[in-house]
Amino acid sequence: MNEALITVDWFTVGATLINTLILFLILKHFLYQPVKKMLKAREEEVRATYDAADQDRAQAQELKQEYESQMATAKEQAGELIRSATLKAQSHASEILSDAQKKAEDRLQRAGEQIETERRKAVSEARDAIAGLAISAAEQVVREELNAARNEKLVNQFLDQLELPETPDLSAKR
Repeated sequence: MNEALITVDWFTVGATLINTLILFLILKHFLYQPVKKMLKAREEEVRATYDAADQDRAQAQELKQEYESQMATAKEQAGELIRSATLKAQSHASEILSDAQKKAEDRLQRAGEQIETERRKAVSEARDAIAGLAISAAEQVVREELNAARNEKLVNQFLDQLELPETPDLSAKR
């Protein structure tokens, strides 16, 4: 009963330490060294990128100064061109407006004349149609014998032929 609850197997401990050391050396050789080389290459690449960016920034500053001087000259020339173009455009616009106004007045006059012609034609056609219907109604009245019931029927037929829009029944509102 003197047995210990926990025992240490020194062979297993030694084998584990040796396996760990071998694993460390393998990882160092196959993983750590390539990663270290890759990080160093990346650092050099980043440094080269920053150097190139600094050079580009210096060139950009020079180009900016040159551009600003050219822009000042261009603005002066553009101002001159705009002034002359504005004057030309204003004279051209006034010519176009006067031509357009003349054309619009001519078109309005022609449209008014055409409307008047169409109105007269419509009135004439309406008079002809009403006259024809009146003559037809008169012929029917003459043909028929004259009594009040028959005359009222003929008048109603005549009104139906006119195709007048129906009038609202005013007696229903009272």
